[in-house]
This record gives sequence, C-alpha cells and structure tokens, in this order.
Amino acid sequence: MKCNKRRWYVLCHVPGKEADDNIPEHFRKFGRLTVYALDRIINLDVTDKHFTFPDDFDPEVFFANYFGVCIGYDVPLQRILVKMDASQRSYLKTLPLHSSQCEVETHEDYSIYEYKLYPTIDFLRALLSFGGDAEVIAPQELRDIMANEVEYMNGLYNGEC
Repeated sequence: MKCNKRRWYVLCHVPGKEADDNIPEHFRKFGRLTVYALDRIINLDVTDKHFTFPDDFDPEVFFANYFGVCIGYDVPLQRILVKMDASQRSYLKTLPLHSSQCEVETHEDYSIYEYKLYPTIDFLRALLSFGGDAEVIAPQELRDIMANEVEYMNGLYNGEC
C-alpha cells in the first residue's frame, strides 16, 4: 500500500499478464502490476486465488523512479530537464518534486532541474501546475507533449474546443 496525495493505493499483481518491456528487467519477473485507489473500489469478490510478492520485491525500489502512483507501462525511464523561474527556487529546495531532483544550472532569473524518472501523467500535471514558471527543456518528445497540452488548454479558454 502507498499513500499519495491524501489517498491510499494498493499495488496489485494482474494474473495471466506479462510485464511490458518498459518495466525494468528486475521487475519483469513479477508480471503485470497495477495500482488501485482504495477509496474508489466499490465491489470486491474474495476468491481462493493467492499471490504473494517474492521476498526480493521491494515496493519502495519499484516506485523510486515514478513520480507518484501512476505506473505507465508505455513510458520509458528518462532524463528530464525543466527550466523553472527563480520564484520557484525556494519552493523546490524545500519540497522537491521527486527524489531524483537535482539543480544542474542556477541563473539569476531561472534554474534548470534534472529529474530521472518515468514521466507519467501525474508528473506532467505537476509540471503544468506551475503554469508559465515551468518549461520542459528535454527530452523533445516530452516538451512536445507539454506544448500540445498547453495549446489544447488555450483553445478551451478561447472557445475553440
């Protein structure tokens, strides 16, 4: 179980499904894993089927390269560079977005932060919450995803969608 943003989640094994290639090699042997929010479960059926994670499975290690509880199987582990306005520097110093956060450049008006993680939707939403104070510098694919999201949002507010 894991608590994230005031909600409890449970990591589960999905029987009969193979792990995708994007999952780190040492976790593939556990098969397909998924996460459920406990407060959203409305019905459970108890069965006689059991699954016990092996002794060498460490959930903290498993989640270490994820931002929260979203475990996107189609998203590879990446090195991400984010340019943040200097007004966010103190905030990020006292409350890092992720344990991999590292300030790699410091300038008067901005800083560049490096993250090494799977950029799942919860990470993208966290970056979007900074508005114009955050800009993805690399990788280009992630930068394009963010630009498309901002363009779509702009259309919503301009009545184009």
